[in-house]
Amino acid sequence: MIKMETKSRYKYIHCDVWKCGVSVFIGNNTDLLKWAKKFYREPEEQDMIQSIEQYGSDTDYKTKRVAGRIYDSVSGQWIIHIPNFSFDYDPVAISNLSHELEHATYGILDFVGMQYRYGGNNEAYTYLHEFLLKNALREKGYKEVR
Repeated sequence: MIKMETKSRYKYIHCDVWKCGVSVFIGNNTDLLKWAKKFYREPEEQDMIQSIEQYGSDTDYKTKRVAGRIYDSVSGQWIIHIPNFSFDYDPVAISNLSHELEHATYGILDFVGMQYRYGGNNEAYTYLHEFLLKNALREKGYKEVR
């Protein structure tokens, strides 16, 4: 039986090398918006807050069957929002999380000016994605939203 999260939780993953960060947020949209407004207060992050206000509704997730969503800011910060996630082995949940983290990987490296070239610099992409995924899958370090 798969255990789904009932309380909203988040984890911030800082990428020292690229001076960027990714927050993984597990929970409902109401908690996401309230938390994001507290956590992301810089003027350069307000575009991310506006996107959450515009696109982040629980109804939208249900009607469009959205498993997750990514929000980004012009300051090099990303939020991965997954409404429901189980830390038990669940291939579908892991693939949804990985999908959103792949968006963050491309976003971060684009932010620092790197253009993807297969066979050229693709190790930077795969190592960054691996780093983000390993950190996001470790249940330890998530904080409850209050």
